[in-house]
Amino acid sequence: LTLTVLLSVANAWSTTVLVVGTLTGRLGRDVAPLLSTAAAILLTNIIALSVLSFTSATAFSPTDVMP
Repeated sequence: LTLTVLLSVANAWSTTVLVVGTLTGRLGRDVAPLLSTAAAILLTNIIALSVLSFTSATAFSPTDVMP
């Protein structure tokens, strides 16, 4: 869970830096670095969501709630 939170915070920060840099023009006008950065952020989102979903799905089993 800690890893998922850390990935989410880092991802939110990276997304903010990417958007602000794109809007202000500080990241340059070349498209390739922007797309690779956006792809890395998307991949991190997918990994974080997958880990969180797997953790939630395996947190409880049917035998945990049996009397």
